[in-house]
Amino acid sequence: MKIKEILRVNDCFIVYIDEKSALQWYWDFPLDADIAAKVFNRAGDLEARTQFLRQKEDQEENLISALRLIGEGVVELFSTKDVTYANAALDTADKFITQRAREVSRRWYFIPFLIFFAISALVILVSYIFDPLLTKQIAIICTFAGGVGAFISRALDNDNTPISATVGRMVHWIEATLRWSIGLTAGLIVWLLVAGNIAGSFLNTNAGQNTFALVAIAILAGASERLLPSLIQTFDESIKKDNTQQSPSGSNA
Repeated sequence: MKIKEILRVNDCFIVYIDEKSALQWYWDFPLDADIAAKVFNRAGDLEARTQFLRQKEDQEENLISALRLIGEGVVELFSTKDVTYANAALDTADKFITQRAREVSRRWYFIPFLIFFAISALVILVSYIFDPLLTKQIAIICTFAGGVGAFISRALDNDNTPISATVGRMVHWIEATLRWSIGLTAGLIVWLLVAGNIAGSFLNTNAGQNTFALVAIAILAGASERLLPSLIQTFDESIKKDNTQQSPSGSNA
């Protein structure tokens, strides 16, 4: 096996990165088995977490940097035989990998979401150009307004987006698509509820619907994870009320 980069070598041990960008080490001296197992297991776990960096060529330098930091932990173990020093070096590697994972994860997640946002915004803009009063295609406009709201929600709360680079790019695309679809659904439900006078009936006047206010509420519905369940609950309560009023009352013979 060819060596790509030697991290440390002497008469007793060698730590290096091989041609496949994998960390390797060998030693020839007594070493406490328990201490070695703890450090080696952690080093192996950290190296496994770098797999997302192998998926793109532009991450090669970050991958090598991560392997160097992990290798430094093994070097500290071999040099000092002290798990404290080894863990301190591995802590640095852990922080580096976590930060790179966050950057890659956000890129994989928000690039498709930005595409979906652009589609939603373009549909609304084109509709406005051809229909400044937003009356002819209000259902479609409200639907895509919900997609805009979904993007706003995720952008403002990106720190809490449950995505990890280790799960791969496809999961990020699926998650972004699902979030956008939920936003679209929220926007459509807002229009249905208002058009059916189930909720937000104040938007329906003698002069017609207040379309701009309706679009704004659709955006808020897409942005709020709490508003959509609230609107659905309003619909359920309205249906129950109608059923109660239509139920035949008992009579005495």
